[in-house]
Amino acid sequence: MDADAAIMLEVIREDNLVLEARMEAMQAEKEALRQSHDELRQAKAAAEARAAALDADLAALRKATGQEQMDPNAPSSMAWDEERRQLVAEKQASEKRAADLSKDLQRLYKRLKAAPGETDASVFDPLLEEQRAWSTQQRLVQDLLAQCRAKVVAVQHAPKRRRVEPSEPSEHDRMLADVIAHFQAETSDLREFERLEAQVLQERVAELQAAVEAPVLAGQLAALDDENRKGRAFVAGLQDDLKRLAAEKLQLAKDMSEAQRRIQALTMDLLQFKLEKNELKHELAAAQTRAASVAESADALEQQLAAATADASRLQDQLVETQAALLSAEAETTALAKEAAAREAAREAAAAAADAAEAQLAEAAAARDALAEEKAFWEAKVHALERVVKQYGAELTARQESVALPEPTPASIAHGERMVRGFFLRYYAAAESKHRELRTATADKDAALATQGADLSHVKHVLATVARAPLPADAAVAIEGLLATLDSRRT
Repeated sequence: MDADAAIMLEVIREDNLVLEARMEAMQAEKEALRQSHDELRQAKAAAEARAAALDADLAALRKATGQEQMDPNAPSSMAWDEERRQLVAEKQASEKRAADLSKDLQRLYKRLKAAPGETDASVFDPLLEEQRAWSTQQRLVQDLLAQCRAKVVAVQHAPKRRRVEPSEPSEHDRMLADVIAHFQAETSDLREFERLEAQVLQERVAELQAAVEAPVLAGQLAALDDENRKGRAFVAGLQDDLKRLAAEKLQLAKDMSEAQRRIQALTMDLLQFKLEKNELKHELAAAQTRAASVAESADALEQQLAAATADASRLQDQLVETQAALLSAEAETTALAKEAAAREAAREAAAAAADAAEAQLAEAAAARDALAEEKAFWEAKVHALERVVKQYGAELTARQESVALPEPTPASIAHGERMVRGFFLRYYAAAESKHRELRTATADKDAALATQGADLSHVKHVLATVARAPLPADAAVAIEGLLATLDSRRT
Protein backbone atom coordinates (compact mmCIF):
# COMPACT_ATOMS: atom_id res chain seq x y z
CA MET A 1 0.00 0.00 0.00
CA ASP A 2 2.88 2.41 0.83
CA ALA A 3 4.53 1.57 -2.50
CA ASP A 4 1.31 2.34 -4.39
CA ALA A 5 0.95 5.64 -2.55
CA ALA A 6 4.56 6.54 -3.34
CA ILE A 7 4.06 5.72 -7.01
CA MET A 8 0.86 7.74 -7.14
CA LEU A 9 2.54 10.73 -5.45
CA GLU A 10 5.48 10.48 -7.85
CA VAL A 11 3.13 10.48 -10.88
CA ILE A 12 1.22 13.48 -9.53
CA ARG A 13 4.50 15.27 -8.79
CA GLU A 14 5.74 14.69 -12.35
CA ASP A 15 2.44 15.96 -13.79
CA ASN A 16 2.64 19.03 -11.58
CA LEU A 17 6.20 19.72 -12.76
CA VAL A 18 5.06 19.51 -16.40
CA LEU A 19 2.09 21.80 -15.73
CA GLU A 20 4.32 24.25 -13.87
CA ALA A 21 6.78 24.35 -16.76
CA ARG A 22 3.94 25.03 -19.21
CA MET A 23 2.55 27.73 -16.94
CA GLU A 24 5.97 29.40 -16.80
CA ALA A 25 6.18 29.27 -20.60
CA MET A 26 2.70 30.80 -20.88
CA GLN A 27 3.73 33.51 -18.40
CA ALA A 28 6.84 34.28 -20.46
CA GLU A 29 4.74 34.50 -23.62
CA LYS A 30 2.29 36.74 -21.80
CA GLU A 31 5.13 39.06 -20.76
CA ALA A 32 6.35 39.11 -24.37
CA LEU A 33 2.83 39.98 -25.55
CA ARG A 34 2.62 42.72 -22.95
CA GLN A 35 5.95 44.17 -24.08
CA SER A 36 4.79 44.04 -27.68
CA HIS A 37 1.58 45.77 -26.68
CA ASP A 38 3.60 48.50 -24.92
CA GLU A 39 5.73 48.93 -28.02
CA LEU A 40 2.58 49.20 -30.14
CA ARG A 41 1.17 51.76 -27.74
CA GLN A 42 4.41 53.76 -27.96
CA ALA A 43 4.26 53.55 -31.76
CA LYS A 44 0.69 54.83 -31.65
CA ALA A 45 1.75 57.67 -29.36
CA ALA A 46 4.52 58.57 -31.80
CA ALA A 47 2.00 58.46 -34.66
CA GLU A 48 -0.31 60.74 -32.70
CA ALA A 49 2.57 63.13 -32.10
CA ARG A 50 3.35 63.14 -35.80
CA ALA A 51 -0.37 63.70 -36.54
CA ALA A 52 -0.39 66.64 -34.12
CA ALA A 53 2.63 68.08 -35.90
CA LEU A 54 0.85 67.63 -39.22
CA ASP A 55 -2.22 69.36 -37.77
CA ALA A 56 -0.05 72.27 -36.70
CA ASP A 57 1.54 72.46 -40.15
CA LEU A 58 -1.90 72.32 -41.77
CA ALA A 59 -3.20 75.08 -39.49
CA ALA A 60 -0.20 77.23 -40.33
CA LEU A 61 -0.73 76.54 -44.03
CA ARG A 62 -4.41 77.49 -43.82
CA LYS A 63 -3.56 80.61 -41.91
CA ALA A 64 -1.08 81.55 -44.59
CA THR A 65 -3.56 80.87 -47.41
CA GLY A 66 -6.56 82.44 -45.71
CA GLN A 67 -8.37 79.13 -45.20
CA GLU A 68 -8.40 79.17 -41.46
CA GLN A 69 -12.15 78.47 -41.29
CA MET A 70 -13.00 74.80 -40.63
CA ASP A 71 -16.12 72.76 -40.79
CA PRO A 72 -18.25 73.56 -37.73
CA ASN A 73 -19.61 70.01 -37.68
CA ALA A 74 -16.11 68.50 -37.41
CA PRO A 75 -15.04 67.59 -33.88
CA SER A 76 -12.29 69.68 -32.33
CA SER A 77 -8.82 68.31 -31.63
CA MET A 78 -9.32 68.83 -27.90
CA ALA A 79 -12.40 66.61 -27.98
CA TRP A 80 -10.43 63.96 -29.87
CA ASP A 81 -7.58 64.18 -27.35
CA GLU A 82 -9.98 63.93 -24.42
CA GLU A 83 -11.67 60.88 -25.92
CA ARG A 84 -8.30 59.28 -26.59
CA ARG A 85 -7.19 59.90 -23.01
CA GLN A 86 -10.36 58.26 -21.77
CA LEU A 87 -9.77 55.26 -24.01
CA VAL A 88 -6.16 54.96 -22.80
CA ALA A 89 -7.30 55.18 -19.15
CA GLU A 90 -9.94 52.50 -19.70
CA LYS A 91 -7.38 50.32 -21.45
CA GLN A 92 -4.92 50.67 -18.57
CA ALA A 93 -7.65 49.80 -16.09
CA SER A 94 -8.54 46.73 -18.18
CA GLU A 95 -4.88 45.66 -18.24
CA LYS A 96 -4.69 46.06 -14.46
CA ARG A 97 -7.81 43.91 -14.04
CA ALA A 98 -6.32 41.29 -16.40
CA ALA A 99 -3.08 41.25 -14.35
CA ASP A 100 -5.06 40.78 -11.13
CA LEU A 101 -7.06 37.96 -12.70
CA SER A 102 -3.83 36.32 -13.90
CA LYS A 103 -2.42 36.43 -10.37
CA ASP A 104 -5.64 34.90 -9.02
CA LEU A 105 -5.44 32.13 -11.63
CA GLN A 106 -1.81 31.44 -10.69
CA ARG A 107 -2.73 31.17 -7.01
CA LEU A 108 -5.56 28.82 -7.95
CA TYR A 109 -3.18 26.68 -10.02
CA LYS A 110 -0.63 26.51 -7.19
CA ARG A 111 -3.39 25.39 -4.83
CA LEU A 112 -4.51 22.73 -7.35
CA LYS A 113 -1.01 21.39 -8.02
CA ALA A 114 -0.24 20.79 -4.31
CA ALA A 115 0.14 16.96 -4.04
CA PRO A 116 -1.65 15.27 -1.10
CA GLY A 117 0.32 13.18 1.39
CA GLU A 118 -2.35 10.54 1.95
CA THR A 119 -4.19 8.09 -0.24
CA ASP A 120 -7.55 8.34 1.54
CA ALA A 121 -10.64 9.08 -0.55
CA SER A 122 -11.37 12.14 1.60
CA VAL A 123 -8.13 13.68 0.29
CA PHE A 124 -8.62 12.80 -3.38
CA ASP A 125 -12.28 13.84 -3.66
CA PRO A 126 -11.60 17.61 -3.21
CA LEU A 127 -8.75 17.36 -5.71
CA LEU A 128 -11.01 15.70 -8.26
CA GLU A 129 -13.74 18.29 -7.65
CA GLU A 130 -11.25 21.12 -8.22
CA GLN A 131 -10.00 19.38 -11.33
CA ARG A 132 -13.54 19.17 -12.74
CA ALA A 133 -14.06 22.85 -11.89
CA TRP A 134 -10.79 23.64 -13.69
CA SER A 135 -11.96 21.70 -16.76
CA THR A 136 -15.25 23.63 -16.73
CA GLN A 137 -13.31 26.87 -16.47
CA GLN A 138 -11.13 25.88 -19.43
CA ARG A 139 -14.20 25.15 -21.54
CA LEU A 140 -15.66 28.54 -20.61
CA VAL A 141 -12.40 30.25 -21.58
CA GLN A 142 -12.48 28.42 -24.92
CA ASP A 143 -16.02 29.69 -25.52
CA LEU A 144 -14.90 33.20 -24.60
CA LEU A 145 -11.97 33.11 -27.01
CA ALA A 146 -14.24 31.84 -29.79
CA GLN A 147 -16.61 34.74 -29.17
CA CYS A 148 -13.72 37.23 -29.21
CA ARG A 149 -12.45 35.90 -32.52
CA ALA A 150 -15.97 36.07 -33.99
CA LYS A 151 -16.37 39.66 -32.80
CA VAL A 152 -12.99 40.73 -34.21
CA VAL A 153 -13.61 39.14 -37.62
CA ALA A 154 -17.30 40.01 -38.02
CA VAL A 155 -18.28 43.38 -39.54
CA GLN A 156 -21.12 43.90 -37.09
CA HIS A 157 -21.47 42.71 -33.57
CA ALA A 158 -22.82 39.17 -33.46
CA PRO A 159 -25.71 38.56 -31.10
CA LYS A 160 -24.44 37.58 -27.75
CA ARG A 161 -25.04 34.01 -26.79
CA ARG A 162 -27.04 33.52 -23.69
CA ARG A 163 -25.54 31.22 -21.14
CA VAL A 164 -27.38 29.74 -18.21
CA GLU A 165 -25.60 30.71 -15.01
CA PRO A 166 -25.96 28.67 -11.83
CA SER A 167 -28.21 29.97 -9.11
CA GLU A 168 -25.25 30.50 -6.76
CA PRO A 169 -22.13 31.38 -8.81
CA SER A 170 -18.83 30.25 -7.32
CA GLU A 171 -15.60 32.19 -7.05
CA HIS A 172 -14.34 30.61 -10.31
CA ASP A 173 -17.54 31.67 -12.13
CA ARG A 174 -17.24 35.25 -10.88
CA MET A 175 -13.61 35.35 -11.97
CA LEU A 176 -14.57 34.04 -15.40
CA ALA A 177 -17.37 36.61 -15.66
CA ASP A 178 -14.86 39.39 -14.91
CA VAL A 179 -12.46 38.01 -17.56
CA ILE A 180 -15.30 37.84 -20.12
CA ALA A 181 -16.36 41.42 -19.34
CA HIS A 182 -12.73 42.56 -19.65
CA PHE A 183 -12.28 40.94 -23.07
CA GLN A 184 -15.64 42.27 -24.29
CA ALA A 185 -14.86 45.83 -23.14
CA GLU A 186 -11.36 45.71 -24.62
CA THR A 187 -12.68 44.41 -27.97
CA SER A 188 -15.40 47.08 -28.09
CA ASP A 189 -12.91 49.82 -27.20
CA LEU A 190 -10.48 48.58 -29.83
CA ARG A 191 -13.13 48.57 -32.55
CA GLU A 192 -14.37 52.04 -31.54
CA PHE A 193 -10.80 53.35 -31.47
CA GLU A 194 -10.11 51.91 -34.92
CA ARG A 195 -13.33 53.46 -36.26
CA LEU A 196 -12.44 56.87 -34.83
CA GLU A 197 -8.88 56.57 -36.09
CA ALA A 198 -10.12 55.71 -39.59
CA GLN A 199 -12.49 58.69 -39.51
CA VAL A 200 -9.66 61.02 -38.42
CA LEU A 201 -7.39 59.70 -41.14
CA GLN A 202 -10.10 60.21 -43.77
CA GLU A 203 -10.65 63.79 -42.64
CA ARG A 204 -6.93 64.47 -42.68
CA VAL A 205 -6.61 63.01 -46.17
CA ALA A 206 -9.47 65.26 -47.37
CA GLU A 207 -7.82 68.30 -45.81
CA LEU A 208 -4.35 67.47 -47.11
CA GLN A 209 -5.63 66.92 -50.65
CA ALA A 210 -6.93 70.50 -50.64
CA ALA A 211 -3.62 71.89 -49.37
CA VAL A 212 -0.76 73.26 -51.47
CA GLU A 213 1.72 70.63 -50.24
CA ALA A 214 -0.60 67.71 -50.89
CA PRO A 215 2.05 65.30 -52.34
CA VAL A 216 4.31 65.64 -49.30
CA LEU A 217 1.42 65.24 -46.89
CA ALA A 218 0.11 62.29 -48.93
CA GLY A 219 3.50 60.59 -48.55
CA GLN A 220 3.42 61.18 -44.81
CA LEU A 221 -0.13 59.83 -44.71
CA ALA A 222 1.01 56.72 -46.61
CA ALA A 223 3.74 56.27 -44.00
CA LEU A 224 1.09 56.52 -41.30
CA ASP A 225 -1.03 53.97 -43.14
CA ASP A 226 1.97 51.67 -43.35
CA GLU A 227 2.53 51.99 -39.62
CA ASN A 228 -1.17 51.40 -39.06
CA ARG A 229 -1.00 48.23 -41.19
CA LYS A 230 2.01 47.10 -39.20
CA GLY A 231 0.03 47.71 -36.03
CA ARG A 232 -2.89 45.70 -37.40
CA ALA A 233 -0.49 42.92 -38.39
CA PHE A 234 0.88 42.97 -34.86
CA VAL A 235 -2.67 42.75 -33.50
CA ALA A 236 -3.29 39.79 -35.83
CA GLY A 237 -0.14 38.19 -34.43
CA LEU A 238 -1.49 38.76 -30.93
CA GLN A 239 -4.71 37.05 -31.95
CA ASP A 240 -2.71 34.09 -33.30
CA ASP A 241 -0.86 33.95 -29.99
CA LEU A 242 -4.22 33.92 -28.22
CA LYS A 243 -5.28 30.99 -30.40
CA ARG A 244 -2.06 29.15 -29.56
CA LEU A 245 -2.56 29.86 -25.86
CA ALA A 246 -6.09 28.49 -26.16
CA ALA A 247 -4.70 25.32 -27.75
CA GLU A 248 -2.16 24.99 -24.94
CA LYS A 249 -4.94 25.44 -22.37
CA LEU A 250 -6.87 22.67 -24.08
CA GLN A 251 -3.75 20.48 -23.91
CA LEU A 252 -3.46 21.27 -20.20
CA ALA A 253 -7.06 20.17 -19.74
CA LYS A 254 -6.25 16.92 -21.56
CA ASP A 255 -3.22 16.42 -19.30
CA MET A 256 -5.39 16.94 -16.25
CA SER A 257 -7.84 14.34 -17.61
CA GLU A 258 -4.95 11.93 -18.10
CA ALA A 259 -3.79 12.55 -14.52
CA GLN A 260 -7.33 11.85 -13.31
CA ARG A 261 -7.36 8.62 -15.29
CA ARG A 262 -4.04 7.58 -13.71
CA ILE A 263 -5.38 8.37 -10.24
CA GLN A 264 -8.45 6.22 -10.93
CA ALA A 265 -6.22 3.39 -12.20
CA LEU A 266 -4.07 3.58 -9.05
CA THR A 267 -7.24 3.57 -6.93
CA MET A 268 -8.44 0.41 -8.71
CA ASP A 269 -5.03 -1.21 -8.12
CA LEU A 270 -5.28 -0.33 -4.43
CA LEU A 271 -8.74 -1.91 -4.20
CA GLN A 272 -7.44 -5.03 -5.98
CA PHE A 273 -4.56 -5.21 -3.48
CA LYS A 274 -7.03 -5.01 -0.58
CA LEU A 275 -9.13 -7.83 -2.09
CA GLU A 276 -6.03 -10.02 -2.49
CA LYS A 277 -5.06 -9.24 1.11
CA ASN A 278 -8.49 -10.38 2.36
CA GLU A 279 -8.22 -13.57 0.30
CA LEU A 280 -4.81 -14.30 1.87
CA LYS A 281 -6.31 -13.76 5.32
CA HIS A 282 -9.05 -16.31 4.55
CA GLU A 283 -6.44 -18.78 3.26
CA LEU A 284 -4.36 -18.29 6.44
CA ALA A 285 -7.41 -19.01 8.60
CA ALA A 286 -8.10 -22.18 6.59
CA ALA A 287 -4.45 -23.25 6.98
CA GLN A 288 -4.64 -22.71 10.74
CA THR A 289 -7.79 -24.86 10.85
CA ARG A 290 -6.02 -27.60 8.90
CA ALA A 291 -3.03 -27.38 11.28
CA ALA A 292 -5.35 -27.85 14.26
CA SER A 293 -6.89 -30.94 12.65
CA VAL A 294 -3.41 -32.31 11.91
CA ALA A 295 -2.44 -31.81 15.58
CA GLU A 296 -5.51 -33.78 16.67
CA SER A 297 -4.58 -36.54 14.20
CA ALA A 298 -1.03 -36.59 15.64
CA ASP A 299 -2.42 -37.15 19.16
CA ALA A 300 -4.49 -40.07 17.90
CA LEU A 301 -1.44 -41.51 16.14
CA GLU A 302 0.61 -41.25 19.37
CA GLN A 303 -2.01 -43.33 21.15
CA GLN A 304 -1.94 -45.89 18.35
CA LEU A 305 1.89 -45.91 18.57
CA ALA A 306 1.76 -46.77 22.27
CA ALA A 307 -0.55 -49.71 21.52
CA ALA A 308 1.72 -50.81 18.68
CA THR A 309 4.76 -50.66 21.03
CA ALA A 310 3.06 -53.10 23.39
CA ASP A 311 2.31 -55.41 20.49
CA ALA A 312 5.93 -55.10 19.32
CA SER A 313 7.30 -56.20 22.72
CA ARG A 314 5.08 -59.25 22.54
CA LEU A 315 6.21 -60.00 19.02
CA GLN A 316 9.86 -59.56 20.13
CA ASP A 317 9.50 -62.50 22.43
CA GLN A 318 8.11 -64.57 19.60
CA LEU A 319 11.01 -63.43 17.38
CA VAL A 320 13.59 -64.69 19.87
CA GLU A 321 11.97 -68.08 19.73
CA THR A 322 11.98 -68.12 15.93
CA GLN A 323 15.64 -66.97 15.75
CA ALA A 324 16.72 -70.09 17.55
CA ALA A 325 14.94 -72.14 14.89
CA LEU A 326 16.53 -70.08 12.10
CA LEU A 327 20.11 -70.58 13.35
CA SER A 328 19.95 -74.22 12.42
CA ALA A 329 18.66 -73.39 8.93
CA GLU A 330 21.28 -70.66 8.48
CA ALA A 331 24.14 -73.11 8.71
CA GLU A 332 22.63 -75.11 5.85
CA THR A 333 22.19 -72.03 3.62
CA THR A 334 25.78 -70.78 4.15
CA ALA A 335 27.24 -73.40 1.83
CA LEU A 336 24.62 -72.66 -0.82
CA ALA A 337 25.34 -68.90 -0.52
CA LYS A 338 29.08 -69.41 -1.07
CA GLU A 339 28.42 -71.48 -4.17
CA ALA A 340 25.98 -68.85 -5.52
CA ALA A 341 28.52 -66.06 -4.80
CA ALA A 342 31.19 -67.89 -6.81
CA ARG A 343 28.80 -68.35 -9.72
CA GLU A 344 27.76 -64.65 -9.54
CA ALA A 345 31.43 -63.54 -9.58
CA ALA A 346 32.08 -65.69 -12.65
CA ARG A 347 29.02 -64.26 -14.37
CA GLU A 348 30.06 -60.65 -13.57
CA ALA A 349 33.59 -61.29 -14.87
CA ALA A 350 32.18 -62.70 -18.10
CA ALA A 351 29.83 -59.72 -18.49
CA ALA A 352 32.68 -57.24 -17.89
CA ALA A 353 34.87 -59.02 -20.43
CA ALA A 354 32.03 -58.98 -22.96
CA ASP A 355 31.47 -55.23 -22.40
CA ALA A 356 35.18 -54.51 -22.83
CA ALA A 357 35.28 -56.57 -26.01
CA GLU A 358 32.20 -54.79 -27.32
CA ALA A 359 33.77 -51.37 -26.62
CA GLN A 360 37.00 -52.40 -28.35
CA LEU A 361 35.04 -53.63 -31.37
CA ALA A 362 33.19 -50.31 -31.55
CA GLU A 363 36.46 -48.36 -31.35
CA ALA A 364 38.02 -50.53 -34.04
CA ALA A 365 35.02 -50.08 -36.34
CA ALA A 366 35.10 -46.30 -35.80
CA ALA A 367 38.84 -46.18 -36.51
CA ARG A 368 38.39 -48.24 -39.68
CA ASP A 369 35.56 -45.96 -40.86
CA ALA A 370 37.64 -42.84 -40.16
CA LEU A 371 40.59 -44.33 -42.04
CA ALA A 372 38.36 -45.16 -45.02
CA GLU A 373 36.90 -41.64 -45.03
CA GLU A 374 40.36 -40.05 -44.87
CA LYS A 375 41.62 -42.27 -47.67
CA ALA A 376 38.59 -41.41 -49.83
CA PHE A 377 39.14 -37.69 -49.04
CA TRP A 378 42.76 -37.75 -50.20
CA GLU A 379 41.91 -39.79 -53.29
CA ALA A 380 39.20 -37.26 -54.21
CA LYS A 381 41.69 -34.46 -53.61
CA VAL A 382 44.23 -36.15 -55.91
CA HIS A 383 41.60 -36.55 -58.65
CA ALA A 384 40.51 -32.93 -58.25
CA LEU A 385 44.11 -31.77 -58.48
CA GLU A 386 44.64 -33.82 -61.63
CA ARG A 387 41.48 -32.24 -63.12
CA VAL A 388 42.76 -28.78 -62.22
CA VAL A 389 46.11 -29.53 -63.86
CA LYS A 390 44.37 -30.77 -67.01
CA GLN A 391 42.06 -27.74 -67.06
CA TYR A 392 45.01 -25.41 -66.54
CA GLY A 393 46.85 -27.09 -69.41
CA ALA A 394 43.78 -26.82 -71.66
CA GLU A 395 43.30 -23.12 -70.78
CA LEU A 396 46.97 -22.43 -71.34
CA THR A 397 46.83 -24.14 -74.74
CA ALA A 398 43.65 -22.22 -75.67
CA ARG A 399 45.22 -18.91 -74.67
CA GLN A 400 48.36 -19.66 -76.59
CA GLU A 401 46.25 -20.45 -79.64
CA SER A 402 43.98 -17.37 -79.26
CA VAL A 403 46.66 -14.80 -78.37
CA ALA A 404 49.46 -14.11 -80.82
CA LEU A 405 52.34 -14.52 -78.40
CA PRO A 406 55.92 -14.00 -79.44
CA GLU A 407 58.02 -17.01 -80.18
CA PRO A 408 59.29 -18.50 -76.92
CA THR A 409 63.02 -18.38 -76.42
CA PRO A 410 65.01 -21.42 -75.35
CA ALA A 411 65.53 -19.82 -71.95
CA SER A 412 61.78 -19.31 -71.37
CA ILE A 413 61.05 -22.86 -72.56
CA ALA A 414 63.65 -24.26 -70.18
CA HIS A 415 62.28 -22.15 -67.32
CA GLY A 416 58.72 -23.37 -67.98
CA GLU A 417 59.84 -26.98 -68.11
CA ARG A 418 61.68 -26.54 -64.81
CA MET A 419 58.57 -25.02 -63.20
CA VAL A 420 56.29 -27.83 -64.44
CA ARG A 421 58.79 -30.50 -63.47
CA GLY A 422 59.26 -28.97 -60.02
CA PHE A 423 55.49 -28.73 -59.50
CA PHE A 424 54.86 -32.38 -60.39
CA LEU A 425 57.85 -33.54 -58.32
CA ARG A 426 56.57 -31.67 -55.26
CA TYR A 427 53.02 -32.91 -55.89
CA TYR A 428 54.04 -36.58 -56.23
CA ALA A 429 56.43 -36.34 -53.28
CA ALA A 430 53.63 -34.99 -51.09
CA ALA A 431 51.19 -37.64 -52.37
CA GLU A 432 53.75 -40.42 -51.78
CA SER A 433 54.50 -39.24 -48.23
CA LYS A 434 50.79 -39.01 -47.45
CA HIS A 435 50.19 -42.47 -48.92
CA ARG A 436 53.04 -43.86 -46.84
CA GLU A 437 51.58 -42.31 -43.70
CA LEU A 438 48.16 -43.75 -44.52
CA ARG A 439 49.64 -47.23 -45.06
CA THR A 440 51.51 -47.02 -41.75
CA ALA A 441 48.35 -45.89 -39.92
CA THR A 442 46.33 -48.65 -41.62
CA ALA A 443 48.89 -51.28 -40.60
CA ASP A 444 48.83 -50.05 -36.98
CA LYS A 445 45.05 -50.12 -36.88
CA ASP A 446 44.97 -53.61 -38.46
CA ALA A 447 47.40 -54.83 -35.79
CA ALA A 448 45.22 -53.30 -33.07
CA LEU A 449 42.16 -54.95 -34.59
CA ALA A 450 43.97 -58.31 -34.70
CA THR A 451 44.91 -57.95 -31.03
CA GLN A 452 41.32 -57.06 -30.14
CA GLY A 453 40.08 -60.05 -32.16
CA ALA A 454 42.43 -62.37 -30.26
CA ASP A 455 41.20 -60.96 -26.95
CA LEU A 456 37.62 -61.40 -28.10
CA SER A 457 38.29 -65.03 -29.07
CA HIS A 458 39.80 -65.63 -25.63
CA VAL A 459 36.76 -64.11 -23.94
CA LYS A 460 34.47 -66.24 -26.09
CA HIS A 461 36.44 -69.37 -25.16
CA VAL A 462 36.14 -68.51 -21.46
CA LEU A 463 32.41 -67.92 -21.78
CA ALA A 464 31.95 -71.24 -23.62
CA THR A 465 33.87 -73.03 -20.86
CA VAL A 466 31.74 -71.41 -18.17
CA ALA A 467 28.55 -72.25 -20.09
CA ARG A 468 29.45 -75.96 -20.11
CA ALA A 469 29.68 -75.96 -16.28
CA PRO A 470 26.52 -76.54 -14.20
CA LEU A 471 25.00 -73.06 -13.62
CA PRO A 472 21.64 -71.65 -12.55
CA ALA A 473 19.10 -71.16 -15.32
CA ASP A 474 19.32 -67.31 -15.38
CA ALA A 475 23.16 -67.33 -15.49
CA ALA A 476 23.17 -69.89 -18.31
CA VAL A 477 20.68 -67.82 -20.33
CA ALA A 478 22.79 -64.63 -19.84
CA ILE A 479 26.01 -66.35 -21.00
CA GLU A 480 24.29 -67.84 -24.05
CA GLY A 481 22.97 -64.37 -24.93
CA LEU A 482 26.51 -62.93 -24.72
CA LEU A 483 27.88 -65.71 -26.95
CA ALA A 484 25.11 -65.12 -29.52
CA THR A 485 25.87 -61.36 -29.51
CA LEU A 486 29.59 -61.97 -30.09
CA ASP A 487 28.87 -64.39 -32.96
CA SER A 488 26.48 -61.94 -34.65
CA ARG A 489 29.00 -59.06 -34.41
CA ARG A 490 31.81 -61.25 -35.72
CA THR A 491 29.78 -62.18 -38.78
